[in-house]
Amino acid sequence: MEEMRRIHKHVNACVNDGDAAQLFPIFHQPALTGCVLTPQEYVGETSRYVLDCQGVNGASGTAELAIKDALITGELVAKMGGKNMTFSQYINAKRIGNCFAQ
Repeated sequence: MEEMRRIHKHVNACVNDGDAAQLFPIFHQPALTGCVLTPQEYVGETSRYVLDCQGVNGASGTAELAIKDALITGELVAKMGGKNMTFSQYINAKRIGNCFAQ
């Protein structure tokens, strides 16, 4: 797991409204298949979510997104079910335009 510490990566992505999980690249990993971020609370510019995963050994956690103008910051904190492993993923995003139809 040492190689996974403090990785910085730049990604261009088209993100649909309403699916906060698309902002966190970790959701592309097989361990989080079937997991979703369920909205819990909106306070001003900040949205809070609960990580919901299928199965008894699914991950659990929370996420928070703050959107101000075209800038988005976020934090996902998760604990993998059945394992003694926790992780965090942070994002800083900038909206650069509309998604193009594919």
